[in-house]
Amino acid sequence: MQLQQCDPDICQLVSSGSWLDEHPLPSDPADTRQNIISLFLDWDTNVLDLIKQSDDSPITSHKVYAFPPPHLWSIPLKGITLLGDVAHIMSHFAGEGVNLALTDAYELGRELVGAVRKGAQWNRLTKDLGFRLFEKVMWQKAGGKGEESLKNLNALFTVHALRLSSLMDLHQAMMCKVQ
Repeated sequence: MQLQQCDPDICQLVSSGSWLDEHPLPSDPADTRQNIISLFLDWDTNVLDLIKQSDDSPITSHKVYAFPPPHLWSIPLKGITLLGDVAHIMSHFAGEGVNLALTDAYELGRELVGAVRKGAQWNRLTKDLGFRLFEKVMWQKAGGKGEESLKNLNALFTVHALRLSSLMDLHQAMMCKVQ
């Protein structure tokens, strides 16, 4: 783990992807609190006091998993397809996981029902064709969200991420998309 000084008042911790595996948090919250304090001994006493005064609720750590966008599979899966988070693994920094999963389910159902309504016989070939048509649509939608997620993840974990103005800019950009 490395401490980066952004300016005199702002710092952040950067670690390799394996840091949590190499330094697991203790199961006891009091021990975890002491472990965290040991990482910040040279920090301002106000920060240390905040950590010391935390309650004994369990403290957990979570890794962020993501495939680099666009994530596609090149070998058609026979008789199955993937949808939702398993089909487009991206960080949660675009806030689109549930939206994509629900859209995936709708789009898949639409492709399969559409094939049957057009008079196709329901068999593995019909399903596979429906799956492939669905995957093309899914990859287009998920690819853009994956790019957005990666952009936001990178924006939050850079030297300038702790600057309030850059976080406010990111938040403002996300809010403008919602309206």
